[in-house]
Amino acid sequence: MSGLFALPRELLSNVLSYVEPVDLARFAQTCQSAQNAAHPANQVLWRRVFLNLYDDPEDSWSAMPSSYTPPPKKNWDWYREVKHRHRALCVLHKKNPQPVEPGSVDQHITSLLSILDTTKFTPTPSEIRRGMEPWISDRSWSNLCLLAPRDAPYHIGIDSLIYGYSARNRGGFTSGPRDFKSDAKSRLHILCGLTDRDHTDRKVKGQARRKVYNWSLTSEATDYGPFTDDGSGRPNWDLLEGIVTISMLMLLRCVQSSLPLPNSFNYSVPHRTLVPHKNPRDWARVQGSWLGTYSFLDYAYLAAFNDATRLGSIGPNLEENCEACGALLKMDLRIDDSVKSDRNLQTSLPSANDPDYPTLYIRVKGFAALMPGGREVRWKFIVNYMGTDAWQLEGIQPGGIRSGGIFGLWSQVDHEPRDATGPFCYYPEELFHPVLSI
Repeated sequence: MSGLFALPRELLSNVLSYVEPVDLARFAQTCQSAQNAAHPANQVLWRRVFLNLYDDPEDSWSAMPSSYTPPPKKNWDWYREVKHRHRALCVLHKKNPQPVEPGSVDQHITSLLSILDTTKFTPTPSEIRRGMEPWISDRSWSNLCLLAPRDAPYHIGIDSLIYGYSARNRGGFTSGPRDFKSDAKSRLHILCGLTDRDHTDRKVKGQARRKVYNWSLTSEATDYGPFTDDGSGRPNWDLLEGIVTISMLMLLRCVQSSLPLPNSFNYSVPHRTLVPHKNPRDWARVQGSWLGTYSFLDYAYLAAFNDATRLGSIGPNLEENCEACGALLKMDLRIDDSVKSDRNLQTSLPSANDPDYPTLYIRVKGFAALMPGGREVRWKFIVNYMGTDAWQLEGIQPGGIRSGGIFGLWSQVDHEPRDATGPFCYYPEELFHPVLSI
């Protein structure tokens, strides 16, 4: 082995970078020289190890809007990223549902979100100059292959991270402040999509409904949508988590086996769809067809649940009460600046105010706007019925610009007390194409 350590440090780091991280850790335990060569402080080595396994984070960060703030580079540790990502992926890829050590759950969630948030989602400028072109739902990047491989896009381990070993670990709804860790767990669930527990566990469905149909979680301060009530315009991840669960279950009921459901991490990164050639300013892929549905709870259950919640008494737990849903609906959108001044499209919530991503006004009446933080996209629709504005739809595209679905809440435009409300979702039609089934 002495010949190996006689190599120049740069060359030795290059050789070791092709060793699997677990084997490299074992190698470091063989002798002092090996420990020095593979020491966590050797950031040159661990950067190379990282880039042999994952997308270069710079490729993602540089393609994001200018209003997006990536993690500070001074805090980026290549060894730590390799170690934590490896452990998180081991949990994700578990073959059998097993409890996860509670003390490590938050770190695993943070690491999986880091993989997703640094997924390369478009060719770099130099790659485009060499002739590489973006294509719809590109799955060639390393991070997506690890998170959602074609042969196993869904991982049983995700339930262990989101729900633990029991649904009792997740409460119903809360109107109090939530911390970053709770939001991270909700965001991971949203970006992953439906899990096995979501399909089969009535308690999980009840928890989701108790968020979605809770009148107290939305108000004029949130534009009656899944936003926080502090005026920041940011997502209410806890509420949005319930919306995604219920609306996707309803969408699955609509499509049945006729179309594949766009459900996995693959649909939770930007640029799953392309900018229409006929309108290059359409950064959000407004123009075109969208497929989706809405759902609603029997009003008697809706009112009884909210009355009991308001009084602090026992009411319907909504575990057994299945919603009704509309048919699979098709919505054709186009950009139309003439609706910009419509009073029903005015909002007090801020947007990212990014000059490269201006608010796009839409017919069906509405708009698409980049949200504060530069990642998610807000969508608002006003639906006309018999010549009158009747329904307001407030939604979020959590995966980012031109990603997968829009998820949100519908309500009546007038917002009278005790009005009905419910979840909805819409996806770009091309993401339902059987070729993209995963």
